[in-house]
Amino acid sequence: MLPKNGIASWAKLILGRALRPGTVVRIGGTIVLGQIAVALIGIVSIRLITELAPPSVFGNANLILTVLTLATALFIAPITNTQLRYYTKPSESGRPDGFAGETLFFVLIATVLVSAIAVSGYGIWCLIRGAKFEYVLLTWGISLFCVTNARNVVVNRLHAMRRFTLYSWVLVAEALLIAMATATALSVAATTSAYIAGQAIGGIILFCLAIWIAPLPLFRSKASLLERSDFAKRIWTYGAPFAPLGILTWFANLSDRYVVAYLLGAAFVGQYVAAFAIGSRGMGLTNSALNSFFRPQLFDAENHGNNAAAQKIFWRWIVSGILVNALTLVFLAAVSHFIIDHLLAPAYRIRATPIVLWTAGAYAIYGLTQVCETRLMSIDHSIQLILPVIVGAVGDLGLSFLLVSTNGVVGAAQAACGSFALQFLATGFVLAYAGRARRLKHRRTSPYA
Repeated sequence: MLPKNGIASWAKLILGRALRPGTVVRIGGTIVLGQIAVALIGIVSIRLITELAPPSVFGNANLILTVLTLATALFIAPITNTQLRYYTKPSESGRPDGFAGETLFFVLIATVLVSAIAVSGYGIWCLIRGAKFEYVLLTWGISLFCVTNARNVVVNRLHAMRRFTLYSWVLVAEALLIAMATATALSVAATTSAYIAGQAIGGIILFCLAIWIAPLPLFRSKASLLERSDFAKRIWTYGAPFAPLGILTWFANLSDRYVVAYLLGAAFVGQYVAAFAIGSRGMGLTNSALNSFFRPQLFDAENHGNNAAAQKIFWRWIVSGILVNALTLVFLAAVSHFIIDHLLAPAYRIRATPIVLWTAGAYAIYGLTQVCETRLMSIDHSIQLILPVIVGAVGDLGLSFLLVSTNGVVGAAQAACGSFALQFLATGFVLAYAGRARRLKHRRTSPYA
């Protein structure tokens, strides 16, 4: 039941009484409008790209993008997650840009090393298999990997600084630029290389735009060896668990499309990914907006040692997620046929409706899982995320082989929903255990215990 004062009171109840209603409306409105714009651009681009690219090209390109996602999660995410977690501390001492500069310094080193290993490994593989060395595709793939990693540092900086308006519209510009560049490249040549090239060109333009709007020192000569060593230690102690976590998360979230490719072929991957994008973007819209609003508050409360406030923020986030995701699911179920007919080219519409709905359900569950994961990160228990993600990875891989074999491409979406449900239950269990252990430790160390 809503409070008597209506929507404003409900918003204060959910988002926290420390914020004025006007601030809640302004910040929340900016985030939501930005996310809606990103989603709309993504939705329009799906129709445009599926008209320009055959399912096999769309499928192959997404398989390559998924490999790049794995490399970023494995080697770059430990650094950028450390940036997000500890940004507020150097901000208070007047050196936030220095902290972002240090992050970019380590990211660039990791990017160069990974790129060199990838090129060498690909060359060896081509020699062993006698395959053609795809220079153009490799060049654009490496370019996309590099600019994506640099972009993550710049955009994370805006998010951590709570510059929500600029952060939201940078995301809008990114979606628009990448969509336009990819469509333009595909209109020239409907090939996998053209698809990857469009993604890279759009990312490069976005990075240059973001640096121009919010300048950031690429290298920071003022950093002492002690400061750089301290940052490296934080990466090792806090960020390192994100490396194995990245591999497991990749299997938990994306292994299904490789099972589809193995059992059914690349064209079915294209059909699956196109419908999957509609369902996941619908839920991603709401979850990203909530994440952008609540995550900085949660980390800031923990950075200041205010566990009680952090716990309240966590529960407000959970309640908000349940309410908003439920409404989004109902809406998608009501208009799914209309959406598919207007957003996908005819070659991609086969079996799209059940894929969209199963995927939307999966990402509604996954949104709540991410809330629990963020809470574990905020109390420095990121290492304990590994067990739930193992459950999700094993579940997705096993269910994908089982359900794709029996239900075709729809089985991949069903497997995603089932594996996300298993991961959510495991994450909730681990969070409850970690919270209990933390309370017991506090009681033992408290002078009033």
